Amino acid sequence: MILFYIRSSSVQTYKWCPRKYYLSLWIGLSEGPARKNTDLGTICHAILEVMAIFKLAKQNKQNTFTHEILGVQPY
Repeated sequence: MILFYIRSSSVQTYKWCPRKYYLSLWIGLSEGPARKNTDLGTICHAILEVMAIFKLAKQNKQNTFTHEILGVQPY
């Protein structure tokens, strides 16, 4: 592995558990409350996106709206 920078937290993580260091800093996996907060934010943004698409369809007097994950949805 080639390191481009060194942080004290990275060194401490590596000392505590080299596998955790590799998984979190090189692979990008995370754990704990930060992950839960990220997931909650993603869910909230998805809900707001669907609500905005729904409102736009309603303003345009359409009977359905289309979302990339949900597909075509009547209302």
